Amino acid sequence: MNQVDEFNRQVVLVKVLIASSEATVRHMASTALSAAGYAVRCVDNGQDAWEEIDLQTGPLIAVLDWQMPDHDGIKISRQLRNSKFRNYVYVLLLTKRKSKLDELVALEAGIDDYLHHPFIPDELVARVNIGKRLLDHENKLNNIINEFRAMVDNSPFPMVCLDAKGIIRRMNKTFSNISGNGTSYRLIGHSIAEVLSIHPIELNTLIRKIQEASPIDHMPIKPLWKNVGNTETYINGQPVTGLDTATYLITFINQREVDKNALNGHAKAVA
Repeated sequence: MNQVDEFNRQVVLVKVLIASSEATVRHMASTALSAAGYAVRCVDNGQDAWEEIDLQTGPLIAVLDWQMPDHDGIKISRQLRNSKFRNYVYVLLLTKRKSKLDELVALEAGIDDYLHHPFIPDELVARVNIGKRLLDHENKLNNIINEFRAMVDNSPFPMVCLDAKGIIRRMNKTFSNISGNGTSYRLIGHSIAEVLSIHPIELNTLIRKIQEASPIDHMPIKPLWKNVGNTETYINGQPVTGLDTATYLITFINQREVDKNALNGHAKAVA
């Protein structure tokens, strides 16, 4: 099995790319990181480094030497930060430069960490471990976001996510259908005031009520659509700052549907 196959086979391990034109640096770094449990891939120039990063199954952590043939570490980092990658790539820059100006240039290029060489292998491992912890946290956040999206999309109640200005950022099909729109994408980017046919002043009042609403205690509001069915409509609002670019999540609950679901649940329990 060659090095590329071994690198792609170790999918359960965090992949680390080491890019340096110095064989000694590649050997020291790969030996230390492999011993620490990372799946390591080494290249000796910037072009190969970029091609590895650009792969769908590319590394999540890149240890790049500042000075390399073709593309240097700074150029790769800038190119990476200006590109749309599905996953964040943590970049650790190796360099012999020690001036504060050089450090500033590196940070402005999107470098996450900066290590002078010659380096101590244990310090390299410690700094890569920091990157892994950050990536683990990002993965947990992504899982929360995915669960949040699934909860909104699959809810039997109309649900919509708004930003601080009341602009719709996400909604489910139930909300689209009850508002008379067959497809949700038509409403993305529109104000909730436009969809509910309410005055901007009423929108401000609605946002304030959402801020005050409890996730458990539903706040009664007037009917929003003719086909809702009765006057016992409630709003459930809760802040979800940072999730899916939404600031508020609101759920419109028709009390008749709540009572019907509760009755069905009781009937099943009795049966």
